[in-house]
Amino acid sequence: MSFKENVIKEALIQKDLRQKKLPIPPEHKKYARLAGLFLAIVGGVGCAAILLISYIGERIFVFAILFTGVIAVMGFSQLISGQHILTRR
Repeated sequence: MSFKENVIKEALIQKDLRQKKLPIPPEHKKYARLAGLFLAIVGGVGCAAILLISYIGERIFVFAILFTGVIAVMGFSQLISGQHILTRR
């Protein structure tokens, strides 16, 4: 199975467990943490790059900095919690 299929499968398992009011075991948090790590890294690097461009240039790209920063924070929170936050499944 591809990474995307594994993430979707895990998100659906987590959704079923939450509906049954059961705790989510660590083996069902693996792909959520990996996806969160990926988002945190990509969002953080994007935010840093835009900040560097803004520092070097004359314009400040506030929306882009905030957007990539929020994506990085959401990825980090998904990494810590192990729950699928961005997929909404």
